[in-house]
Amino acid sequence: MRAGSRLAVGIGALLVLLWVLAVLDTRGGAGLWPILVFLAISIAVGTVVAARVPRNPIGWLLLATSGLFLVQFPVEALGERLLGSRPTAAAWLLWFGGEREDTWTWFPPLWLLFTQVLLHFPDGRLPSPGWRAFRWFTWFTLGYGTLVLASIRTEVAPGVPSP
Repeated sequence: MRAGSRLAVGIGALLVLLWVLAVLDTRGGAGLWPILVFLAISIAVGTVVAARVPRNPIGWLLLATSGLFLVQFPVEALGERLLGSRPTAAAWLLWFGGEREDTWTWFPPLWLLFTQVLLHFPDGRLPSPGWRAFRWFTWFTLGYGTLVLASIRTEVAPGVPSP
């Protein structure tokens, strides 16, 4: 097994562990199940594509998208546990992983999914060399949009100001 294949399988296994933790977190209720099913499919397809064809960016992008969604669950749980003892650390963790309507963490994975994955589908290459400028534009707007959305929150939890 090549190094890229081992890395893909290792990342896939870590994402499966995060997915199981998200399933065990029952606070999301029934509305979370469609997202969890999508993430399970995304992890499986991303792991298989990245392990078999490590140079194809679609597998890695699917793994990154799943990871960006799934890392929010343990980060939020840790932030809630640290609220009483370490409020500054808790504020930073809840800033990233807080489950609120005005959170920013949904933006990067969805932007990757709807721009980069679709742009590189189905063979991992751009449709033509003329799309390179658009690809860089989408990366720039991802960074700028994330920066804007991450900076507009005033509090990360009730009574906890944004860092």
